Amino acid sequence: MPGGFAVFQPLYATHRIAIYPLTAGKTPAIRGYGRVGTEGSTALARKFADADAFGFVAGPRNRVTVIDIDSADERLVGEIESRFGKTPLHVLTPSGGHHLYYRHNGESRRIRPLPHVDILGGGNVVAAGSAVPKGRYVVELGSLEDLERLPAMRPETPKVAPGEPRIATGARNGALFDQCMQQARHCDDFVTLLDIARTYNENALMPPLQDSEVVKTARSAWRYEQRGENRYGTTGAWLSTAEVNALLPYQDALVLVLKLRAENRPHAVFWITNEWSAAFGWTAKRMAAARKHLIGLGYIELERAAFRGSPAQFRWTRRRSMGKGSQN
Repeated sequence: MPGGFAVFQPLYATHRIAIYPLTAGKTPAIRGYGRVGTEGSTALARKFADADAFGFVAGPRNRVTVIDIDSADERLVGEIESRFGKTPLHVLTPSGGHHLYYRHNGESRRIRPLPHVDILGGGNVVAAGSAVPKGRYVVELGSLEDLERLPAMRPETPKVAPGEPRIATGARNGALFDQCMQQARHCDDFVTLLDIARTYNENALMPPLQDSEVVKTARSAWRYEQRGENRYGTTGAWLSTAEVNALLPYQDALVLVLKLRAENRPHAVFWITNEWSAAFGWTAKRMAAARKHLIGLGYIELERAAFRGSPAQFRWTRRRSMGKGSQN
């Protein structure tokens, strides 16, 4: 028997949607999938006759935008339709989430603009009818005939504004890491976080980083999330047990580093002036000694020396900054 791709391909072609085969991991099984048309899709159905998973490119080519709700909470479907408008075509995903289909109206691909929600106005989408190891994508409301009468999302749907500022060379890696750390807490797996990172890289960084760098950064952020060390989106300070033990002989340095971490992000540049001593109940000499200990212990380093009218500026050392400081 032919696989689902061969069965569904002519049905999608009837509605001018070109589908292509996917791997079991839900990634395109071919190169150049973004250029596939309905004739090419027909040829692929013969070549990949046994494929059970298939997808299409969202956006203007196939005239479809999909809202991917990665949550089994039915109330979220109602909230999304209340915000973006009702649609006749709902697809139930193997994880219990939903794909809501709309007519494409200029939307971009936006990963996690809302908790548990992706707006897929571009890129690969797993199509209804696909079977993957976790289960099948099943039409829950409506039918594929509704592809002909999909409504556009409401005008207030977020889009990428023309001329939106992009982050240039020199700040790209830090910005990507910050974005990954902020979004990791909303992701169920690394694949979702990597999709977010790749979308951000393409839309916000100029020029985009190499994909290998994006994968490396996303993987680093995911490790922080998995270890419970991701404090982006929270305020406060955190020290590992090893750090606490190492700083116990220098208790003033311990107090100072907690204050600095509570108020400064990992890539921040900040002052540590002797005038702070009054707030700590210390003398200026005691403040200077605590600051010197933090430099000696490798927590902070001098960013810019003091000059007339401006105190010295400091920054976290690279080995101490990533994932350890305040995550405001």
